[in-house]
Amino acid sequence: MVASERVKAGQVRSGPRPLDPSRDLGQVADLIEAAFGDDMDEEGRRVLQEMRAMSSIGLVLGALIYVSGELRESFGGYVWEEDGRVVGNVTLNPVTSSGERWQISNVAVDAPYRRRGIARRLMALALTDARRQWGMWALLQVRHDNEAALALYRSLGFEALGGETFMAWQGALPFPLAWQESGPTLPSDLVLRPIRPEEWPAELDLARAAMPPLMQWERPLRPHQFQRSPLPAWWTALARWFSGQETHVLGVFRGKALLARLHLRVDRRAGRAALEVLVAPEARGQLERPLLREGVALLPRAGHLRLEAQFPMEQAAVREALEDLGFQHLRTLVHMRLDLTRRPPVWEGR
Repeated sequence: MVASERVKAGQVRSGPRPLDPSRDLGQVADLIEAAFGDDMDEEGRRVLQEMRAMSSIGLVLGALIYVSGELRESFGGYVWEEDGRVVGNVTLNPVTSSGERWQISNVAVDAPYRRRGIARRLMALALTDARRQWGMWALLQVRHDNEAALALYRSLGFEALGGETFMAWQGALPFPLAWQESGPTLPSDLVLRPIRPEEWPAELDLARAAMPPLMQWERPLRPHQFQRSPLPAWWTALARWFSGQETHVLGVFRGKALLARLHLRVDRRAGRAALEVLVAPEARGQLERPLLREGVALLPRAGHLRLEAQFPMEQAAVREALEDLGFQHLRTLVHMRLDLTRRPPVWEGR
């Protein structure tokens, strides 16, 4: 497949070509915002701002990319141009230093140009590029309700690994918890309490049981992700006072077996908090409400807060419990992979 095409009149470029950061970043930022703006979080908007800022120093940026291989890898991908305007984009970046895994992102086509095969051709170029650089796997994420994109990726040979759901609550504190005084209780043989630092192996075992195996292939679970240094209570209180930040880790135990885990990070000064929940497959539908009740009870008692929750999309009971608490669904992202070593490549000739 050629990298570009020409129309006869005026030699105006029409078709795909490699991304040129020195002149394309501003238009690509506009395209990404138009495609994903309604679903974009704070971090995503910050990235768009940085892209637009870099587009204002196009010549300087081009020179830096020319001399820096690492910087060049950050701006991989292809765009589709029509009459001098970028109307399609796909970003391609290496995930590992060995080049074994490549990330596909920012697959976007301007609305008037959709259903013309532009996204498919851009994807084919990116996948061929990754394979040419000895890539073995291509990875991407897509909203679970984006049927057109899911159909495209499946037709190219991608398979689903699992997914993550993101929800949020925002409002004045204290948290309006209807379950505060009464609500779901735990069976008598279970105990809900803080997880001690030395119990990190039980947290690791729970994560391995609760997360789909293919998601663990993409994001391997390591001991250091759960290990915490034991600190004196006075030191924890002092650090909380100075930083305005605190972390709570709660678990539901049957004996020494950990059946559910809640990880809560609160930044009082920023007015933000993050909540992660994992429940063992055999305990789902039983522990979510008692665990969440104890978790949100740890939130500050005054002020204004945005609380975001993240959990594996397979945990439907967590979503139901959060919806009962007034959380709004933000997005559910399906993680997918493609074996680039398959021969002949599925994406060629389509």
